[in-house]
Amino acid sequence: MALTKATFRMLDGASVNVKDYGALGDGTTDDSASIQLALDSGASYVLIPSGVFNIQAMITIPSNVTVKCEGTVKIGADIDVSTIEAAIWFDTASFSSWAGGTVDASSVATYSNNIFRIDTCTECELRDIKIIDSDNQRYPLSPIRSSNNTRNTYSNISITSVADMGLQTNSDDYCSITNIRVSGGVHTGIETNGGTHNIYTNCIIDCTGNTTTSAFGFNDTYSVVSDSIVKGGAYGITVGHTAYPADYSSVLGNTIDSPSHASRSIGINVQATKYATINANTVTGADEGLRAASGTEKCVVSNNIINNCGIGIQSGKLYTTTGNIVTGFTTVGYKDASDGVPSIFSSNIAADGSGVGFQWGIASAQKNTLLVGNLAADTQATPTQTYGFRSLSNTNTFIGNATDGNHVTAETSGITSSVPMKDFSDALTEYTTISSGTTGGTGAAGAGNQYVEIDINGTKYKILHDGTI
Repeated sequence: MALTKATFRMLDGASVNVKDYGALGDGTTDDSASIQLALDSGASYVLIPSGVFNIQAMITIPSNVTVKCEGTVKIGADIDVSTIEAAIWFDTASFSSWAGGTVDASSVATYSNNIFRIDTCTECELRDIKIIDSDNQRYPLSPIRSSNNTRNTYSNISITSVADMGLQTNSDDYCSITNIRVSGGVHTGIETNGGTHNIYTNCIIDCTGNTTTSAFGFNDTYSVVSDSIVKGGAYGITVGHTAYPADYSSVLGNTIDSPSHASRSIGINVQATKYATINANTVTGADEGLRAASGTEKCVVSNNIINNCGIGIQSGKLYTTTGNIVTGFTTVGYKDASDGVPSIFSSNIAADGSGVGFQWGIASAQKNTLLVGNLAADTQATPTQTYGFRSLSNTNTFIGNATDGNHVTAETSGITSSVPMKDFSDALTEYTTISSGTTGGTGAAGAGNQYVEIDINGTKYKILHDGTI
């Protein structure tokens, strides 16, 4: 007898076991239809018990269903990859979840679709799952692909043997992505595109085999990526790109280790982004620790530690760069990313590198960069830092900066403004005519009605000798 929804009823009202609907869990029998019957039974709780449940067709999770998986769901060799959305699909569902278990695609090298796809859902959840990929490159598809969702949660998920992208979000809003671990791969571990008000935290991404793209592509507005560990990738974390800038977002407390690129690896790569905060991150072993593209502006770069990078921090237009520590650089500790972009640098340290601690101005067009209270120090037994501060334009202003006297060539070099930058309010100043008044009265000189008369826009003010007006 063929299995149909009418064949089975819900066994205990709210909770069902997929074995009660014919699933065997023996690792060879196709259990797809039985699992789908359990999901469509109307139960709010579906148990996939211990065992290996082979699926040869996509299963779809309806609304208001919690799947508790205690065993392994194995993607079979005969699954149709050309016509389905994923092996497991949440389609326009609400208040549904998948918790626990292993989803194993490792034996299907030809499987080239998403493993989980979550599309246009609300308040749905994936958690406590181990996903074993098949080392199969399927970009832009991925083990988890999430699109157009609201208030979803993805947490405590391990994705291994990834040949391509691990987790991808597209236009998701108000979602929480926590404790995602991605290893393997020659593409991006986590990529976010066009979402808003999302948080990505406590993730671990190992993309040591990826030398062409970012390990973490963070391209959401009003969002946060924090407290994550990122290893490898051509760029550790890329913040925004032209199609999806990361405006008003924050990159906080992440560790970026040893990105690798054939020509120029970057720890934090800021692209096409405004009003972002990049704070308390640690970058080690990149060609450039933090680089702002010429189109970025009005960002705050603060309290980061950049160690053993060729160039430490390159800041963009109208950036505030403060409280950072750059050590072990081989070319420049701090510099501007492009010419003619004013910015402020205060309370930063460039220490124990070689080359220039702080260098400003690519050409004479460099405008009005202000350096206040920075320290360039070389405490190595044999100093290798050539210059403490170097300016290539006389429109830059250096105030209250310090060196330790151990620079090989010079503590300071080049030309800077001899006075602080012009106050922009000067353009509104009204120049006045001042004329001396009459003197008179009796007694000693200066007594009586001696005054200075000031004419401001036709109004005359008399300043008397005793200071009154």
